[in-house]
Amino acid sequence: ILEEKQAALESQREAMEARQAADLAQEKMQELQTLLNDSPPTVSDRVVSLIPYIFPLVDSVQYGKYMLDGNMDSPLVGFVTTMYIIYQSIPFSGLFAFFALSSLSGNMSLNRLIRFNMQQAILVDIALIIPGLVGGLATYCLPTFLNIPISKEMVTTSSTITFLAVSAVILYSCASSLAGVTPNKVPVIS
Repeated sequence: ILEEKQAALESQREAMEARQAADLAQEKMQELQTLLNDSPPTVSDRVVSLIPYIFPLVDSVQYGKYMLDGNMDSPLVGFVTTMYIIYQSIPFSGLFAFFALSSLSGNMSLNRLIRFNMQQAILVDIALIIPGLVGGLATYCLPTFLNIPISKEMVTTSSTITFLAVSAVILYSCASSLAGVTPNKVPVIS
């Protein structure tokens, strides 16, 4: 009988510990839910989620200069060039923008759409390294090894295509974000 009582007490103790562990896990889950903002984006969240795309847009202006020069009277071009001038006037602005977006994208209290757009804007900006590398290699290799001269048309066309591609990604991302949909259909980057 003593062994049965001890076994019953041990069973009760194990059941109480299991209940306490389950309650603690439930509390942790509720705390995590309050910290993690995965709710549907509000209108202000949708608008704020567009701001990170200024970073890759401004960095892509160097590729769009041939296209933008002829349209300086457009308000959109005026906005982009103004942002570019401000961006270029601040030393290390790209580095600051990168670290700011990187650290803020880890803030779980921000809406998921905002965090996603911050991370995607960083990746779009990093992707802009590729055209610079390809252009540099082409400028060196084509005339040197293949005896193909680099024409102004080649530079203009490749730069404009790069700018249009980045602009298309940014427009898609902004349109999706304004609709409250995560813009996760960009190949390779999303």
